[in-house]
Amino acid sequence: MKIAVFSFYIVALGAGLSGALFTPTLSLFLASELNVAAWKIGTFYSVNALSSIAISVAIARYSDRLPQRRPLLLCCLAALAFNALLFTFCRDYLLLITLGSLLSACGSAAVPQLFALARQSRSDNGFSAILRAQFSLAWIFGPPLAFWIIHSSGFAWLYSGMLILLVGVTLLALRLPNGEKPISTVASLPAERQPPGRNLIFLMLATLLVWSCSSLYLIGFPLHLAQQSSLSSDWTGVLYGLAAALEIPIMLLSTRMLTRWGKRTQIQFAMLCGIIFYAGIFFSHSFIALMLLQIFNATFIAIIATVGLFWFQDLLQKQQGMAATLYTNAVSIGVLIAGVLQGILTTVSPLAIWPAACMLLVISLLLITKVDNV
Repeated sequence: MKIAVFSFYIVALGAGLSGALFTPTLSLFLASELNVAAWKIGTFYSVNALSSIAISVAIARYSDRLPQRRPLLLCCLAALAFNALLFTFCRDYLLLITLGSLLSACGSAAVPQLFALARQSRSDNGFSAILRAQFSLAWIFGPPLAFWIIHSSGFAWLYSGMLILLVGVTLLALRLPNGEKPISTVASLPAERQPPGRNLIFLMLATLLVWSCSSLYLIGFPLHLAQQSSLSSDWTGVLYGLAAALEIPIMLLSTRMLTRWGKRTQIQFAMLCGIIFYAGIFFSHSFIALMLLQIFNATFIAIIATVGLFWFQDLLQKQQGMAATLYTNAVSIGVLIAGVLQGILTTVSPLAIWPAACMLLVISLLLITKVDNV
């Protein structure tokens, strides 16, 4: 059992690290290696997000009918490895946006399938919180490592390293439990499929808006720092890493406090921290103030990322694959919404995204009050 738990943690860390190496550098790769126009970069992100949403939902529906979940997880991890291989050698935009998006979409299902397998193998919130914390840990050192590799050796070495990492993660995933279901349960799954009730709809809408705010921050914060005379965009990586480091203990603490403070109370507290954080960015003009604000940012993200996932899993207890996929797709849809809002709001004012983020969180706060505290 200890070996299986350790394998879960390492697979999660490896999968998270591959994303932390790939995601922050993708736009730079497209601009510098392929020399494509800005609109093609935006199109690439949109195609990736839309294909990931569609394919991961299809995989989730399929996975909840399977007698074993691990083989599907292995296929998803293998797709990520093949995508890294493609990016290592290919410099053709059309091939990357088609085959690359397909492989990336199949691979994007690896994370929700991993969470579903973990929940199915060990129904323990503490274990799930530590598993989720591996992704925050990966984002502490992943982006700085990625940019260091690019500047010292180039993109081919970055993607080669990702390939080796993902092959190792896929092999290690062979040690995970199969996630076997009783035959009677498998046979009755289609009849027991849970309809999207009021709770799930309100929770999904609130989660979409929350991750839209987070994506607005990730997109707009470097530009915000660059536009302020007293600030510098060079601080972006430090502040991102600080928030990721603070998230880990907050995730573990929030899980331990679930018996005292329910899911809804914690989520509402997280949203209030988010409102304070975005309002603080609007008024802050010093590096120290922004560092202190990361406490609110880390609390906001840590609770949403753990307790939010638990809430989806509790609402869809018989469809763990779909529960984790709906949650991760909320992140992808949030990126799409944030991209559109970013383009619209910056035409009004470079600072307009922060009041907008506060308004979205207020709406989310109202929506979450409609969800029963399961």
